[in-house]
Amino acid sequence: MNEKNKKTFWPYGIILAIFAIIVACIVTVIISLDYPVYKDNFYFDQYQDVDNNYNEIQISRAKFDKKYAVEFIPGNAKVGQNFNAKFKITSKDGLNLKNLKAQILFTRPDSSKFDKKFELKLKDNIFEANFIPGKPGRWQILVKITDTKDTGFFKFEIKADK
Repeated sequence: MNEKNKKTFWPYGIILAIFAIIVACIVTVIISLDYPVYKDNFYFDQYQDVDNNYNEIQISRAKFDKKYAVEFIPGNAKVGQNFNAKFKITSKDGLNLKNLKAQILFTRPDSSKFDKKFELKLKDNIFEANFIPGKPGRWQILVKITDTKDTGFFKFEIKADK
Protein backbone atom coordinates (compact mmCIF):
# COMPACT_ATOMS: atom_id res chain seq x y z
CA MET A 1 0.00 0.00 0.00
CA ASN A 2 1.26 3.40 -0.92
CA GLU A 3 1.77 6.09 1.75
CA LYS A 4 0.04 8.67 -0.44
CA ASN A 5 -3.19 6.65 -0.58
CA LYS A 6 -3.38 6.19 3.21
CA LYS A 7 -6.34 8.11 4.74
CA THR A 8 -6.18 9.92 8.06
CA PHE A 9 -9.35 10.61 9.97
CA TRP A 10 -8.05 12.72 12.88
CA PRO A 11 -8.98 16.09 11.24
CA TYR A 12 -12.59 14.88 11.06
CA GLY A 13 -12.41 13.90 14.74
CA ILE A 14 -11.30 17.39 15.72
CA ILE A 15 -14.07 19.00 13.68
CA LEU A 16 -16.63 16.60 15.15
CA ALA A 17 -15.42 17.34 18.72
CA ILE A 18 -15.69 21.11 18.15
CA PHE A 19 -19.19 20.68 16.72
CA ALA A 20 -20.21 18.51 19.73
CA ILE A 21 -18.94 21.16 22.17
CA ILE A 22 -20.92 23.90 20.39
CA VAL A 23 -24.10 21.78 20.45
CA ALA A 24 -23.59 21.00 24.17
CA CYS A 25 -23.22 24.73 24.95
CA ILE A 26 -26.42 25.57 23.07
CA VAL A 27 -28.35 22.81 24.85
CA THR A 28 -27.04 24.01 28.25
CA VAL A 29 -28.21 27.57 27.57
CA ILE A 30 -31.64 26.40 26.42
CA ILE A 31 -32.12 24.22 29.52
CA SER A 32 -30.90 26.94 31.89
CA LEU A 33 -33.45 29.40 30.50
CA ASP A 34 -36.22 27.17 31.91
CA TYR A 35 -34.82 27.46 35.46
CA PRO A 36 -33.77 31.08 35.99
CA VAL A 37 -32.33 32.10 39.37
CA TYR A 38 -34.38 35.28 39.60
CA LYS A 39 -37.60 33.24 39.86
CA ASP A 40 -36.72 32.05 43.39
CA ASN A 41 -39.46 33.32 45.73
CA PHE A 42 -37.92 32.42 49.08
CA TYR A 43 -37.73 36.06 50.22
CA PHE A 44 -41.08 37.10 48.65
CA ASP A 45 -39.34 39.86 46.74
CA GLN A 46 -37.65 40.51 43.43
CA TYR A 47 -34.17 39.14 42.89
CA GLN A 48 -32.63 42.61 42.53
CA ASP A 49 -34.14 43.85 45.81
CA VAL A 50 -32.93 40.77 47.67
CA ASP A 51 -29.49 41.12 46.14
CA ASN A 52 -29.25 44.80 47.10
CA ASN A 53 -30.51 44.29 50.68
CA TYR A 54 -29.23 40.81 51.49
CA ASN A 55 -27.19 41.84 54.55
CA GLU A 56 -30.13 43.72 56.09
CA ILE A 57 -32.42 40.75 55.41
CA GLN A 58 -30.03 38.38 57.19
CA ILE A 59 -29.65 40.71 60.19
CA SER A 60 -33.42 41.06 60.48
CA ARG A 61 -33.83 37.32 60.16
CA ALA A 62 -31.30 36.67 62.96
CA LYS A 63 -33.11 39.14 65.25
CA PHE A 64 -36.43 37.47 64.47
CA ASP A 65 -35.00 34.02 65.27
CA LYS A 66 -33.79 35.31 68.65
CA LYS A 67 -37.28 36.56 69.51
CA TYR A 68 -39.57 33.83 68.13
CA ALA A 69 -39.71 30.10 67.50
CA VAL A 70 -41.74 28.78 64.56
CA GLU A 71 -42.94 25.18 64.44
CA PHE A 72 -44.62 23.57 61.45
CA ILE A 73 -47.41 21.21 62.48
CA PRO A 74 -47.33 18.53 59.77
CA GLY A 75 -50.35 16.89 58.21
CA ASN A 76 -51.17 14.54 55.34
CA ALA A 77 -51.50 16.13 51.92
CA LYS A 78 -53.63 14.47 49.25
CA VAL A 79 -54.12 15.69 45.70
CA GLY A 80 -57.49 17.36 45.25
CA GLN A 81 -58.21 17.44 48.99
CA ASN A 82 -57.92 20.30 51.45
CA PHE A 83 -54.55 20.50 53.23
CA ASN A 84 -54.45 22.52 56.44
CA ALA A 85 -50.99 23.99 57.06
CA LYS A 86 -50.44 25.18 60.64
CA PHE A 87 -47.50 27.13 62.05
CA LYS A 88 -47.22 27.56 65.81
CA ILE A 89 -45.43 30.70 66.99
CA THR A 90 -43.93 31.06 70.46
CA SER A 91 -42.12 34.04 71.87
CA LYS A 92 -38.71 33.40 73.42
CA ASP A 93 -38.75 36.73 75.29
CA GLY A 94 -42.42 36.82 76.36
CA LEU A 95 -43.20 39.38 73.65
CA ASN A 96 -46.72 40.14 72.49
CA LEU A 97 -47.57 38.14 69.39
CA LYS A 98 -50.52 40.32 68.30
CA ASN A 99 -48.51 42.34 65.75
CA LEU A 100 -47.28 39.32 63.79
CA LYS A 101 -48.41 38.92 60.21
CA ALA A 102 -47.55 36.16 57.77
CA GLN A 103 -47.41 35.53 54.06
CA ILE A 104 -47.44 31.93 52.94
CA LEU A 105 -46.61 30.65 49.48
CA PHE A 106 -47.40 27.10 48.41
CA THR A 107 -45.20 26.25 45.44
CA ARG A 108 -43.58 23.42 43.53
CA PRO A 109 -39.77 23.39 43.56
CA ASP A 110 -39.61 23.06 39.77
CA SER A 111 -42.32 25.46 38.64
CA SER A 112 -44.28 28.54 39.67
CA LYS A 113 -47.30 27.40 37.65
CA PHE A 114 -49.22 26.14 40.71
CA ASP A 115 -48.25 28.91 43.18
CA LYS A 116 -50.82 29.97 45.77
CA LYS A 117 -50.11 32.91 48.06
CA PHE A 118 -51.98 33.80 51.26
CA GLU A 119 -51.87 36.65 53.78
CA LEU A 120 -52.59 35.39 57.29
CA LYS A 121 -53.22 36.74 60.77
CA LEU A 122 -52.39 35.08 64.04
CA LYS A 123 -55.11 33.22 65.92
CA ASP A 124 -54.30 31.48 69.24
CA ASN A 125 -50.55 31.62 68.46
CA ILE A 126 -51.12 29.68 65.22
CA PHE A 127 -51.04 30.76 61.60
CA GLU A 128 -53.30 28.54 59.53
CA ALA A 129 -53.73 28.23 55.76
CA ASN A 130 -55.89 25.88 53.72
CA PHE A 131 -54.61 24.71 50.37
CA ILE A 132 -55.61 22.07 47.81
CA PRO A 133 -52.57 20.49 46.10
CA GLY A 134 -53.23 20.22 42.37
CA LYS A 135 -50.47 17.76 41.54
CA PRO A 136 -48.81 14.85 43.35
CA GLY A 137 -45.22 15.13 44.52
CA ARG A 138 -43.09 17.61 46.41
CA TRP A 139 -44.51 20.94 47.51
CA GLN A 140 -42.71 23.72 49.32
CA ILE A 141 -44.31 25.97 51.88
CA LEU A 142 -42.49 29.30 52.05
CA VAL A 143 -43.38 31.45 55.03
CA LYS A 144 -42.57 35.09 55.73
CA ILE A 145 -43.49 36.28 59.22
CA THR A 146 -43.03 39.89 60.26
CA ASP A 147 -43.46 41.89 63.42
CA THR A 148 -43.12 45.66 63.34
CA LYS A 149 -39.29 45.50 63.08
CA ASP A 150 -37.95 42.12 62.04
CA THR A 151 -38.78 39.43 59.50
CA GLY A 152 -38.30 35.67 59.55
CA PHE A 153 -38.24 33.38 56.52
CA PHE A 154 -38.95 29.66 56.67
CA LYS A 155 -39.18 26.80 54.19
CA PHE A 156 -40.99 23.53 54.78
CA GLU A 157 -41.64 20.62 52.43
CA ILE A 158 -44.60 18.29 52.11
CA LYS A 159 -45.39 15.43 49.80
CA ALA A 160 -48.83 15.25 48.23
CA ASP A 161 -50.05 11.73 47.53
CA LYS A 162 -52.76 10.63 45.14
